[in-house]
Amino acid sequence: MATLPGFPLVSQRTTVTSDGRPSEDALYDCVPASIGAVMLWLEGKQQWDATINPDLLKDKAKAYGEGYIGTTSAAEYVQVAHDMGFSLSSIDMPDSASTVATARMLLKQNEPAIFTELDPYVDTSLDAYKDWTHVSVFVGADAGGLTAMDPFIAQLVYKSDVTWASLLRANQVWTVEKLPMNTIPQGWTDDGHTLRSPNGVPIVLGMRDFVLSHSWHKDNWALAPESSMAQLEASNKELGAGSQQVFRWTMLAYTPERGVFVEWIGVELSYLRAQYASLWNAYQKLQAAPAPQPVATPADPRIAQYAAKLAAVTLLLTQAQQAAAL
Repeated sequence: MATLPGFPLVSQRTTVTSDGRPSEDALYDCVPASIGAVMLWLEGKQQWDATINPDLLKDKAKAYGEGYIGTTSAAEYVQVAHDMGFSLSSIDMPDSASTVATARMLLKQNEPAIFTELDPYVDTSLDAYKDWTHVSVFVGADAGGLTAMDPFIAQLVYKSDVTWASLLRANQVWTVEKLPMNTIPQGWTDDGHTLRSPNGVPIVLGMRDFVLSHSWHKDNWALAPESSMAQLEASNKELGAGSQQVFRWTMLAYTPERGVFVEWIGVELSYLRAQYASLWNAYQKLQAAPAPQPVATPADPRIAQYAAKLAAVTLLLTQAQQAAAL
């Protein structure tokens, strides 16, 4: 059972806080504890301290704060993590099996994967505990299964891939990375508020922070300013609305739930190309189809009657003219 070397086994029910007061939300702090555990590991620490602990993260989250008691969401810790020098990002997958496979892929890259499972400490078949969930961190894998660090018991838990897939309650994992030192790409300019690529296009707020903290290539220029989108990706309707900025090589998006993240530009391009091809083929078929023949308008029967009368009158007039000439 191989696990990430030195990953700390730490409890969400710890007495360590930064404000000198006991944690109000220790029983429900699995989310900040899981995020914090990865932060500790990245910093080479083994125990909670005044700079990293579950109560501190929860108190820093604007949605919760000091005194809050109840469950929390990983999305509310994105800004907290950023302020502490870390990047907290989600990866969404279509089903539980692919979510487990993604966790395996991350672990091969020495990246822990935070996940949501059915709460193992209550009977979720009872109405009182229906839909209760728990958050832990995948920290190891072998050929048969995955190992998680469970912050409620501060111990490692091992299960098969199939079992984990059956227990997942969100087809999503979260990763934590240390933010590198802000670096302005060569040839770009930044005044502390607005970053500009060499073509002068501005990058601001969260998009700016993302570019500066992700070793951005100098040739990956912004093509247009950030703009609001009613639908971020045609190929993924579930993303919904947000703001988006397109670059030469990629697209960045922002939603309140996920913060700034990299969109799947290859998937989107493939989808749009397929849509274009479908429309083009339909257009070509219309062009090749024979033009519709005009439909003759039915003749008014009175026309024939008037024509016959006119012919009779003309004949009489001709006969009268011939008689007058004799």
